[in-house]
Formats: sequence, C-alpha cells, structure tokens
Amino acid sequence: MCKIKKLYGTNVEREKNMGRYIIKRILWMIPILICVAILVFTMMYFVPGDTAQIVLGSSATPEQLEQYRELHGLNAPYISRLVSYLGSLLHGDFGTSYIYSTSVMSDLLTRFPRTFIIAIGTVIIGVVVGVPFGIWAAIKQDSIADRLILIISLVGASMPSFWLGLMLVILFALKLGWLPPFGIGGAQYYILPIIANGVGGFASNARLARSSMLEVIRSDYVTTARAKGVSERKVILNHALPNALIPIITSAGSCFGFMIGGTMVIESVFSLPGIGMYMTTAISNRDYNAVQGSVIFIAVLFSICMLLVDLLYAFVDPRIKSQYEGQKKRRKSSKGTEKIKKNSASKAVAIRIFKNPMAIVGILLVIILCFAAVFAPILTQYSPTKVTVSDAFLTPSLKHFAGTDDLGRDIFTRLLYGSRYSILLGVASTAGALIIGIFIGSISGYFGGQVDNIIMRILDVIQSMPSMLFAIIISAVLGAGFVQTIVALSVASIPGMARMMRANILSVRDMEYIEAAKSIKCSNARIIMKHVIPNALSPMIVTTANQISSNILMATGLSYIGLGVQPPTPEWGAMLTAGRNFITTSPHMVLFPGVFICLFTMGFNLFGDALRDALDPTLKH
Repeated sequence: MCKIKKLYGTNVEREKNMGRYIIKRILWMIPILICVAILVFTMMYFVPGDTAQIVLGSSATPEQLEQYRELHGLNAPYISRLVSYLGSLLHGDFGTSYIYSTSVMSDLLTRFPRTFIIAIGTVIIGVVVGVPFGIWAAIKQDSIADRLILIISLVGASMPSFWLGLMLVILFALKLGWLPPFGIGGAQYYILPIIANGVGGFASNARLARSSMLEVIRSDYVTTARAKGVSERKVILNHALPNALIPIITSAGSCFGFMIGGTMVIESVFSLPGIGMYMTTAISNRDYNAVQGSVIFIAVLFSICMLLVDLLYAFVDPRIKSQYEGQKKRRKSSKGTEKIKKNSASKAVAIRIFKNPMAIVGILLVIILCFAAVFAPILTQYSPTKVTVSDAFLTPSLKHFAGTDDLGRDIFTRLLYGSRYSILLGVASTAGALIIGIFIGSISGYFGGQVDNIIMRILDVIQSMPSMLFAIIISAVLGAGFVQTIVALSVASIPGMARMMRANILSVRDMEYIEAAKSIKCSNARIIMKHVIPNALSPMIVTTANQISSNILMATGLSYIGLGVQPPTPEWGAMLTAGRNFITTSPHMVLFPGVFICLFTMGFNLFGDALRDALDPTLKH
C-alpha cells in the first residue's frame, strides 16, 4: 500500500495535481486562441476581393466605395487593423458584420443552438450507439453480427455526409413525406441532419471500439482473470472495458470538434441557418469580422471539448501516464527484435494482407477506378464537357448508363473523367502532407526540448480548428480551383501527419542502433534520414491510406460548398452541387456521383484496415 501511495500519491495530492493541471490548461487556451485570431485575421486580410464592392454592389460610385472603406477601417494598414481587432477581441467584441450590420457575437449566439443540436445529436449517435455496437462486435468476433457491424461501419465511413443527407431527403422527405426536407422549425427539422452527420461518427467510433476491445481482451491480465474462473460478464465490464476506453474517449472528443466543423456542409444541404451557413456566407461575401468571429467561436468550443476529454482520461484511469511509459518501454524492447527480423516480418505482413478477402476487395476497387480514370476516353464515346441541351435530364438507360445532367452531358462519362481529379486530389494532397509532416515530426521528435515545444505549440494552434474548417479558410484565401484545393487539403492534413510521425520517432530515437550511430559521430541529418525515419514509417503507411480517403471526402465537401474545383470540371463534389438543384425531378444526378465517391473511399478504407490488421496480428485469433 505504501508503495502504491508513493507511486500515485494520496487522493488529496491527486486532487491538487488535477486542479493545477486544469488551471494550466485553461490558461494555456488564452495564448492559443490569440494565435488563432492572429492567424485567421492574417489569412483573411490577404483574401482577394473588395468587401465594399461586394456589399454596395456594382452600381456604387467610387466616392461611396471609398466612404465605406473609411467607415469600416478597410483602408488602414495591416498592423493597425490587427491591433484594433485584438483589442476589441480581448473585450469580448467580435466586431460588426459588414453584410448584416449586426453584432457578430449576437449572430453567433443566435445561430449556435442549431449547430449545437446537430453536433450533440451526432455525438450521441457516434458514442452512445457506435461504441456499444463496436464492443459487441469485438466480443462476438467473426460472427454474423460482427461482420454486419463491420460492413455498416465501412459503408458509413465511406459516404460523404452531405450526399447521405441528399439521399435521406429523397427518401424520407420527397418520397415518403415523413419529414421536412429543408429549413428551420421544430425538432423534426433536425432529424435528417443529425442522422446524415452522425453516420460517420457511428462508423469511426464503432470501428475504433472494436479494434481497441479486441486488443484488450487478448491481454495477459484478461486471460488470467478468465483462468481464475471470473465470469465473462465481469471480465468484460470490470477488466476489459475500462482499459479500452482511452482511445474511445479521444475519438469521442475529436468527433465532437470535427462535427462542429462538419456541420457547415450539412447546414448548406438542409438550409439550416447555423454557424456553418453563417460562416460560408461570410466567406463568399468577404465579411471578415463574421469569418474571424466564427472561427474563434468554434476554436473555443473545440478547445473546451479537448480539455474535457483530457479530464476524462484521468477519471477513467489516473495511472495513464505510468501505463503509457510502461508501454513505451515495451515497444522499445520489441523494436529490437522487429529490426532483426525485418525482412521476414515484411513477408508475413504481405501474406496476411493477401489472405484477407476485404483487403483484396479494397485493392480491386482502387485498381478498377484508377483503370477507369486512365482509360476513360476508351470506355465512353461521349465528351465530359460537351453541352447537348436536347438530351437534358435523360434518365439512366443503355445509351446513358447514369443518365444526363441539366446540360445534356453524359453523367457516366463525367464520373469517369472526374475520377482523375478526385484521385489526384486525394493522392497529391496526402503526399504533400506526408512529406512535410514527416519532416516536421522527425525534427520535433528527434531533437525534443525547446524545438519540440515550439513545433508542438504551433501545431496546437492549427489543431484548435477542425481540419475541414481550416481547409475552408485556406480555400477562401487561395481561391477556388484544382491546385488551390490540393494546397488547402495538404496544409490542413499536415498537423495530424506531423504528430503521428513525432509519436513514431519518440519510440525509436533512444534505440541502441541510434546511440551507436551517435557514438561514431554520424551527423544528425544522416541519423534522421538513414536510421530514424525508415524505422518509424510503418505506422504512417496505414495513416496515409486512410488520409487519402479522408482528403477525397474533404475535397468533395469543399467543391459542394463552392470552394473547391469549379464547374465545368467534372469533379464529383461539384457534380453533386449541380444535381442538388434538380433533386426532386432528376435524383440520378446526385445518386451516381455519391456512389462513385463511396466506392473509391471504401477501397482505401478496406486497404487501410487490412494494413492495420496485418501490422498488428494480435487483432486476429
């Protein structure tokens, strides 16, 4: 008992430490939010376009335009405007909307309940429903229930939320008439948006809960409990579940923040006047104060959510730190044997992948779609851009497999050519984020100390905003277009890649072969490039496969709200935007682009899951 008290401290000591930690985290939020404000203000300052011209219209005289700029301080230098804005911000004043001439804070508080209802409903579906189903699937591994839950989760993770929303509108609003399709009103107006936004959360949490539970129930202490005759119910509830909750809590917290950002697209689908629609409207109208206020508001919510998640860690298991250190040591000891048997391990991974039917399906899906993208001119006789008004709105037939759009263009042809853009968007943006993330994460993890602290604090600032939100802001600054979308997705994905690489570096930097390289005076650059990075790359392979599918979904989301690839380019998200206007008369215009998106992202998700299972064979019997 004395040893336990010495190691973990008394209850009073733990409460004091927890109190100091909470205060420290709250105080640290202040400089992070100030940095977020500076970052967003700077980005919006360089957004092309004249706010005065947009607000007053093309009929405004030069004198009127100049008067408007002077009134709102738009002619002031960057530093003056920044200092003035920060001063107002510190007093709780987000400024006045240029478009609505109302207080930004008042607008946000009015719209926040609608966004909050969708976000909370999403988390409930993801956590309250998704986690128990994932745990059940783990307990019943390889059963029909397990496979069914896996299939549902996989499909849910591969569907764009806005496309699912459109499908729900077609079925439950237009066909069955059970629920209202768009607008704002009573509780019934929130059902479809919550379901559309919540399916992705259900999928991610169910998959995570399953994999986490599978890892725990095969641990030595669980096996020991079973050997002692403890009932299976007690083994699961008292031993396995508490130790499987940590990654689930992380996912739930991240899910909430992500869904707050993700509601921007969902609100556009269902015409819900929440923070999402407010911000997207502000971006298109260059309403800087409204954009900045919205981002800071969401960043505050996200930071509070992450603080609560950290506190839940300690509530679930106050010994997390020591457990983590023990795991890190165990990983270190195992790395040595992995290095010795590197070749045989690689062969074993390859064998496990090709023995996995789901992996084969995923690889085949990706290969087929890539083949279709390359050989699109051979597979179809139509042009993706040629307008034939006389053939507009044709339903699917043998002549037009997916029908035609409002301009008479063959949808199947546009989908084939559009796969080129979607593949390039996903692969190029992920590759860019991977290269930069590896570089940043390697430097941070290898050198540690102040270098690590500085880099991590910069990443903290960026990650205080959901990735979709950050991508939207970057797209607004750079403008809409193919190359701009790649850059936006790459930059938004860098923090996650860098943190993952840093974590991998920390597990190998103190290995004996690293110390040996240092002892013979190898340069830091050579050690990082020749020894550290190659031995830390394996987990990045899984991350990369999953990131490609995530970036494709984000790219389609950007295009859907008008900030991605622009028409007439046959990009899948842009095709969904065009089809939304004719959803009541020509639902095939939104059906088939969504199916293509699902198939492609499902291919990469299947491959990523197979890689994860192959690299961690303990997840199998």
